Amino acid sequence: MALKDFNKQLFSQLSASAADSGDTNTTFRTRQRIPKALKEANFFNQNFVDASRIVRQGDKFYVPIPKANFRAMTTNFIESQFIPSVASQLSSSFNDKFNLASLPTDIVVLGQEGASITASYTSDVGGIGTTTFLITNTSQNAGGATWSFSPGDTKHEICQNEFTASWSHLFNPTTLSGSSLTNNSNPNTASGSVGVGLGTTIFINGTNNDEGKFARFILKGKLFGDGDETTFNFANSATPEFIAPRQYNFFEDDIRVASGGFLYHPSRPDTPGNFGSESIIYWPVSGSTAVQLPYSGTLAQSGALFYSNAILTQAAAAGFYYPTGRRFMVGDYNNTTDLVFGVKTGSFGGAKELVPRIYTSSFTPQL
Repeated sequence: MALKDFNKQLFSQLSASAADSGDTNTTFRTRQRIPKALKEANFFNQNFVDASRIVRQGDKFYVPIPKANFRAMTTNFIESQFIPSVASQLSSSFNDKFNLASLPTDIVVLGQEGASITASYTSDVGGIGTTTFLITNTSQNAGGATWSFSPGDTKHEICQNEFTASWSHLFNPTTLSGSSLTNNSNPNTASGSVGVGLGTTIFINGTNNDEGKFARFILKGKLFGDGDETTFNFANSATPEFIAPRQYNFFEDDIRVASGGFLYHPSRPDTPGNFGSESIIYWPVSGSTAVQLPYSGTLAQSGALFYSNAILTQAAAAGFYYPTGRRFMVGDYNNTTDLVFGVKTGSFGGAKELVPRIYTSSFTPQL
C-alpha cells in the first residue's frame, strides 16, 4: 500500500463526494467493511471508529477516528506493549501532543482492499436425532457471510457481519426444522432466529419408509470481503455465490444403523482381494426393517447411504465395496461374496450430496 496512491483531498471533501449520489466511485461504508488487514493491525481497534463516516473510494478506505478516541486507542496500544513505567512516559508525551487545538477533529487512518476471497468450509454431514451442527469456516480473506438454509428465503438466513471461524446450528429432525442458533466464536457477530431452516423428508428407497428415511437440509452461503455489502441477496443472481449448495442428512432417533465388513477400492470393481482394503461401513435402515444387505436403489436418487461411523456424521468414501465373507458385525453375508456395491456421490435437489449412495451392483466400472 503506497501513500501516493491515496487521494490528497481533505476528509471533509471526500465525505461530501460520498454523500453525492452522482459520485458512484466514492461511497460511505459501515464499520464491518473496514479492510481485514487494517482490522487485524495491532494498534487498531474498530470500536473507536466513527462508523457513520467511513469513506470508500475505489479500493481505498478512509477511516475517521475522533481525536479523543484516537488518543485513547493509541494509549491502550502503548500500555499493552511496554512495562508500566515506560508506557506511562510514552503515553504522557503522546497525549500532550494530541491535546493541541491545531490538530484536526478527526484522525484519518488509511486502508486498502486485500486479496480476493478463497471460499471453503468444513462440517459433519449430518447426524441422528437433535444434532449440534458445527461449521468451521476456513475461507481466506473473508470478512463475513450470509448462510441460507432450505427453503432459502430471508426467514431461513443467518448473517455474520464479521469473519466467524466456527459456529453451530442445532437441528431437530423430528420436527424437520432448525431449532436454535449458537455461535462458537463471537456471539455478537451472528444473527438468526429460532426455527431457521426447514428439512424435506426423503425415503431411502424413493417410495416409502421400508428402507428408512431422513430429513434433507440444503445449506449454501455467500461470503463478503473488504468493501462488500453487509449481506448478500440470494435472490439476486448477479451477486456472487461463493459456497455452492450442499446436502446434509439428519435421521430421527429411532433409525437403526446396520454395519458390515467390506473390501474397498476407489475405482476397481474386480479382484478386490488383490487390490482392496478392509473397511467397516455403516448404513441406516428403517426401525421396522430387519438388518439386511444395504439397499441397492432401483429408482433415481435411491439406494442406501454409506457412512464411516455409527452416528452417521462422517461420509464413507465413494468407490466399490465387496462383502469380505468375514468380520461382519451384523447380518449373514456368507452367500454374497461375489456381490459388489458401486457407491458414488452426486447432486440431489440442486445440491451436492456429501454422502455416497449405492447406485449399481454391476462389475462394470462407472466412476
